[in-house]
Amino acid sequence: MRFTLKSFIFIFLAFALLFAGAVVRWGKGAKDYVSIDSDLFHRVVFVKNTDTETVSLQVVFPYGEAANPFSEGLAHYTEHLAFSSGFGATLEKDTGAFGHSNAYTSRFATGYFINSSRGKWPEDLERLLKVAQPLDLSEDFMLSERDIVMREYDFRLADAKRREAHRALTQYVYDNGALSRTVLGTPETISNFSIDQARQLHGMTHRLEHATLLVSGPITAVALETHLTKIKPPELAPPPNDLELVSLVSPVWSDRVSSGHVAASEGSEDLLLFLQLRPIDHCTDVRKCIVLTELLNLVLDSTLEGGIAGPLRYDAFIARYFGLSVSLSPRCCLEIYFEAAPDAGVSLSELEAAFRTSLREALCNGIPEATFDRVKERVRGGLNAVLDKPEYNIQALSQQLSENVPFIGWNEKRKIVENIKFKDFEAFVHGLAQQEKTALRYLQGKG
Repeated sequence: MRFTLKSFIFIFLAFALLFAGAVVRWGKGAKDYVSIDSDLFHRVVFVKNTDTETVSLQVVFPYGEAANPFSEGLAHYTEHLAFSSGFGATLEKDTGAFGHSNAYTSRFATGYFINSSRGKWPEDLERLLKVAQPLDLSEDFMLSERDIVMREYDFRLADAKRREAHRALTQYVYDNGALSRTVLGTPETISNFSIDQARQLHGMTHRLEHATLLVSGPITAVALETHLTKIKPPELAPPPNDLELVSLVSPVWSDRVSSGHVAASEGSEDLLLFLQLRPIDHCTDVRKCIVLTELLNLVLDSTLEGGIAGPLRYDAFIARYFGLSVSLSPRCCLEIYFEAAPDAGVSLSELEAAFRTSLREALCNGIPEATFDRVKERVRGGLNAVLDKPEYNIQALSQQLSENVPFIGWNEKRKIVENIKFKDFEAFVHGLAQQEKTALRYLQGKG
């Protein structure tokens, strides 16, 4: 057999990869990311980015507040403790070691990250894994961390009346279940967080064999895989045998609308808060349904025919301003959240009627194909305009990890968008219109 120089180089590289032990596979979207086999983690994902000197390291556990069987907000408190126990307490002594580091808790995940560098990432990765080790903090420190969480609560949820109203919405539509809980907790639960329960929850949720390691930067997949084989697994506390994490259940659908009036905080204006769930039993392809949800959000939030911006704001001046969010929880339902202030001379009840009419017409009567085509073209154009695809992918994958949904990188999303036809969108919207569960509140200021 005759070998050219090119074929020799190809064979040499193939054997180099083989003997280096690297088991790398392209992600579902070609070249969006690389999956690396690891005995340490449930999943290792790498995004190569040569346009930065930063090596980003994230460890994400697929359990958030919705899985917490203890008092509301304890998952977030446990994240604070794990961060400090693992590596946070050394930041003041060694400010140059990490770059930026932080952590988060969502309803569905708990994540920790460090922005490192070419020379320090192996060391920082091993430090990051310490968040999975048993909490090594004094009782005084752990108790004082409740005050830190309380300050965060006051900063992020300063408007008590609005917070009260929003809580009433989630408690009704989610039947006081796991998804009705707030990530931060309440002043009552925060002040009574149990150290023993935090230790138990940490042992239940911070298991590396369930975690995803997400790495991006100017290194190679082979270098990452090689280093992973050298890491000695940290010692983990055994999970409690007599406790179980919370499982999500579907909402109990009801035509009854939970409504009420709440006196707004001093100096606040009138507001309508609206939360509605819709069924997603017809969503068999989760990635496709995530993109369909994005398209529906863009349709409803537009001035195009079938959208609500025209009837509420630009044509009839019903709402002075509004915010709309349509999101998908693949294990539960589709959530529509709407918040608006009425325009001059418009009552909250008139605003509610106008919004619900527009929403019902869009979901029940259908959205014009021309509107779908316009919005699809906007999404296609936005994807084609992305210049920094590695950065797009790392941001997308990070967000998807926090929501505990399947990965959709740039290439895959472009393919999904291209393959979605109007009949797919029609069927998706039609399935949503079959059932609903709604709660709303009027926040009324003094006027």
